[in-house]
Amino acid sequence: MKNILGASRTANQARIFTALVLTGILSVGSGLTFIKTSSAAAVNLSAETSKEAIKGNARQNSLPRSVVNAVLQDLSRRGVVSTQKLEVVESSQRTWRNGCLELAQPDELCTQALVPGWRVVVSNNQRKWVYHTNQVGSVVRFNEKASQIAGGNANTGTLQAVTIPDNELPPRLDQNVVFRQISSGGIAGRTYETVLLNDGSLIQVRVGDANDSERKVRRVSLVRVQQFQQLLTTAKFSEFKNLSYPAPIGAADYITYTLTSQEGTVKYNNISQDQLPKNLRTVIKAWNRLRNSPISNNNTSGAVPIPANELPAPLDQNVVFRQISSGGFTGRTYETVLLQDGSLIRVRIGDANDSERSVRRVSTQQVKQFLRLLESAKFSEFKNLSYPVAQGAADYITFTLTSREGTVRYSDISQNKLPQNLVVVVNGWNRLNSGAK
Repeated sequence: MKNILGASRTANQARIFTALVLTGILSVGSGLTFIKTSSAAAVNLSAETSKEAIKGNARQNSLPRSVVNAVLQDLSRRGVVSTQKLEVVESSQRTWRNGCLELAQPDELCTQALVPGWRVVVSNNQRKWVYHTNQVGSVVRFNEKASQIAGGNANTGTLQAVTIPDNELPPRLDQNVVFRQISSGGIAGRTYETVLLNDGSLIQVRVGDANDSERKVRRVSLVRVQQFQQLLTTAKFSEFKNLSYPAPIGAADYITYTLTSQEGTVKYNNISQDQLPKNLRTVIKAWNRLRNSPISNNNTSGAVPIPANELPAPLDQNVVFRQISSGGFTGRTYETVLLQDGSLIRVRIGDANDSERSVRRVSTQQVKQFLRLLESAKFSEFKNLSYPVAQGAADYITFTLTSREGTVRYSDISQNKLPQNLVVVVNGWNRLNSGAK
């Protein structure tokens, strides 16, 4: 009996021990599961927190659209019309040291408060513009100096251009003007304007010369005018429209050149000419060659343009050539016309009775020969030019010759000083007149 009770107690103790062991195992397993779950939750929370932080930083570091719009609006105001081709290539947050965003104008007073904002670089793949702004773009400043540096090309040595403000652009060209150069500054500080007209006239005047004492008129052939116009097109001069290539800061005594075509204006200076874009240098060299080219036969030195209100009436359809002579001792005015059929008709202007009319004839062959002479002597290159007499001269006769290409005016006392080709025409006309019957 005693043995049975002992065995029973041993069995119960074994069961209790087993139960305790199992309970412990379950507790450990449950604890491990909790730890695992807690660790995983902590990792996931950390990852989510990092993502949110990155998104927050990204939002904080991204350039506000209001800043981009403000920069583009300023570029549009400066004349950079194709703003759709622009893109922001650099942007960085800055804290500017004053209210002028560190770009104060001369004599401008700036608050000394720190201003958080942006440095923005915009490009169209050809040039770059650098801006300083505040945080939202309500204050925008253009950094001209940095734009020059940012836009410079280390390989080609070209300068960065800036847009010429509208209030600094010169007047548009008149319809008959092909090209214009305005040069100003230098040691003398004078300003000269040179224009190329579509008839080949090259006229230079000094701006502000009340007596027009420095006026110079020369002429180039129409072929050279056309060649220059073609060069403006092939060199894409219009791509430099309203751009300025400024001199380095601190430079002095330099000459500024302002070139204008019918397509637009470009400004540069003599000390940085070698750093200009290649196509622009090509135009400048061609212009200088044209402006300084020697003219052997048709040198129009001393000639001045005939004012439009002094030009005679155009020729009638059947008229080949006309001479008007006026002045001299008698002070009378005569008109002689050559018709296509060879008629040479001379009348006195103001002769009410037409009493001095004379009609003579030359052969049609002579008319054709004279027309060929006008062409070979390039009479059209003297279009609308006058060769005035020296001041103080008196009792001279003024001759006004007109063909279908234009008019030229000279006097009898200065005939020997005329360009060679014009003398050829005058002599040919006089021979035709004297040989008529």
